[in-house]
Amino acid sequence: MCLWDTGTGELLRSWSEQGMRTAALSADESVLAVARGHEIGLYDPHTGFLLRKLTSKSLADISAVAFSRSRNHLIAADEQGLIQVWNCDSGNQERSFPGGLETPRCLIVTPDGNSIVASSDRTGRVRIWDGMTGRVSSEFVLSQATRSLDARLDGKVLVVAGTAGIQLRDMATGRALRAFAGGLSVTQARYSADGHKVAAIENDVDTQSLVIYDASGSEIRRIPCSGLDSVAFARDGQTVFGAGWTIASWDAASGKPCRKDSGHSSPVAAVAVSPDGKHVASAGDDLCVWSIADERLVCKVHDDQYALDAVSFTASGNELVTRNAMNRFCRWELGTGRLRSRRRAGDIGTGAAYVSATDRLLVVVTAPPGIEVRNWQNEDAIKELEWPGGPIVIDEIVESPDTRTYVGCTRTDQFFAWSAADGRLLNELGQALNPEQGSPGRLERRSRVAFSPDSRLVAVIRQEDSFHIWELASRTERFKLSAHAPIGLAFSPDGRGLATAGKDGAIRLWDQDSGSEVGLLQGHRGNVNCLVFAPDGKRLFSGADDTTVVAWDVASLFKSSPRSDQLSAAAFAACWQDLQQSDAAQASHAMHRLVAAGPAIIPFLRRHLQPGEAADQAQVSKLIRALDDDRYDRRQDATRALERLGEHAGPALHKALGQPMSVEARSRAEAILARLGPGGGSALRSTRAIEVLERLRSPEATALIQDLAKGDKSSPISQAAQASLHGLRLP
Repeated sequence: MCLWDTGTGELLRSWSEQGMRTAALSADESVLAVARGHEIGLYDPHTGFLLRKLTSKSLADISAVAFSRSRNHLIAADEQGLIQVWNCDSGNQERSFPGGLETPRCLIVTPDGNSIVASSDRTGRVRIWDGMTGRVSSEFVLSQATRSLDARLDGKVLVVAGTAGIQLRDMATGRALRAFAGGLSVTQARYSADGHKVAAIENDVDTQSLVIYDASGSEIRRIPCSGLDSVAFARDGQTVFGAGWTIASWDAASGKPCRKDSGHSSPVAAVAVSPDGKHVASAGDDLCVWSIADERLVCKVHDDQYALDAVSFTASGNELVTRNAMNRFCRWELGTGRLRSRRRAGDIGTGAAYVSATDRLLVVVTAPPGIEVRNWQNEDAIKELEWPGGPIVIDEIVESPDTRTYVGCTRTDQFFAWSAADGRLLNELGQALNPEQGSPGRLERRSRVAFSPDSRLVAVIRQEDSFHIWELASRTERFKLSAHAPIGLAFSPDGRGLATAGKDGAIRLWDQDSGSEVGLLQGHRGNVNCLVFAPDGKRLFSGADDTTVVAWDVASLFKSSPRSDQLSAAAFAACWQDLQQSDAAQASHAMHRLVAAGPAIIPFLRRHLQPGEAADQAQVSKLIRALDDDRYDRRQDATRALERLGEHAGPALHKALGQPMSVEARSRAEAILARLGPGGGSALRSTRAIEVLERLRSPEATALIQDLAKGDKSSPISQAAQASLHGLRLP
């Protein structure tokens, strides 16, 4: 709950306590009443101090509260229909009487203080009591659910809004005087202070309008809007305010906004930062592009009536691509917001789209017996992926930064992984990413997959309380981060840091070097839906249900700390052995120990790491052919020889499996690869050791990586070192 200055738009104070049901501000703005359960807190709205606590004798929860005009009395209604009158100065309950209403949600005191009015949103019954005696003076039943009540300043006319329009009723008799906005669902209707106008929020199918009527029900002004659930006139009647996900104000006579449009009026679903780090784009009901340097809104674009749920910059940074809820993709020009092209995924398939590192817009086309990943611009098929089987619909697909792996996710949080080289289904990785028990289907369309910048790790959200970080090479979980109802995750550009967000509105920062939480960022009011780091890693941008995009300074949170842990030769040997374990969690612990030892471990690593040597590919091919030899002893000799070659034989074996082979040869080849492990034990150790060198961030560590990169280009260790030097794995 927030309190705003209507003149400046400044947020004066916010409350974020659990269990708030309803609230009311006194007419003189000196007391704020907040109901939680069967208690009501009276606060000073300017300081936030609790002035008094009122505790109902009834155990039913308070459902509505309202102040008298003088603010000396507070009237409350509970879920059982009991009406209670409290003295605000003494804190005593002066009287109570049965309201005879089922779960009253609307409650007002007329401006003259003579009447109390309440209604049930379930039955449509409206009851009016004498404010002094508590006796029922009139009542009536509407043929609609009631959404709001308000009284004219003289207390003689009541305006009632509900699911079938607006009615004006005589306060004394309950007689209907006039009806308008018939057939429309009206969220709320309010009188102006002089009683000459009524402002209402009307909903018609997919559109919403703020409408201003005169006292006779004739329409004066209709203002298109979205996401509003309450409306009020300023005291002078010249300005009308609307509130929902954000606060907006209009001139009541002209219908023009009182303030320059400054951003979103609905939840922010996605954010992206341009490659040069100069702009941030945010998507919701609109597409907004901001200048990071001066926080200026560069352009704002509206995509018809459908909300956007994804946004990306192209590799050049000159254009943006958005996706809306109906799977339509648009390409926009940065700066001007001019639409360059538009395409609906249904024209060529279904699924999610994004701009990859190679500037390809990918669309997943799900149609048995295969899945095609296509270039959206020219519809050319980029890759056909192996069909996982079953009646599935891929909702999201993400390509790893090194373009070697695809990970896809269905609407029911079922994960699949493919090799980008040949479209082969990586069953072992896919099975690892999925929970042991099926998870329930999700309603939100939010990303559930994220790769680390170096493509070593993939993060998935598949449970209600945790993020799971998996190592691609070993196909095993490296670590798990607990979170409250997780929503989003982002890796820092150097891969060292992680940011996670959940439905508690908080953002947590994690350091992979230590595996610990290093920061807690709080400020959003509502779910944090999306996170993205700036290219330099110094800022983190977040978008939330509260319609805001927040830039956080996180540069100091991921600074390297001095490392001085002593590591004996025996301890190093144990860590070195653990680096080749197929269990990524065990290997990760060894990596943390090595990093904590600092540059002192570099001589150890230099003795154990050697540049890759070229394998005799002709000999490897000959050994693979021998797996199908007629003689058993030759097949056995070939198998043992390939196992001794280890990682050097891996690429050739994978290639051979993609070709026609006998059952015997295929069985032996698969068994050799299985014994080598997903990445090969020695290959795993080499790539993890290079990751340790990267985390050390010292000239000596970089020099060792450079030496390792000079080996044979087909060697896994040399490839990993070369990737580091090309910026894929070093900041």
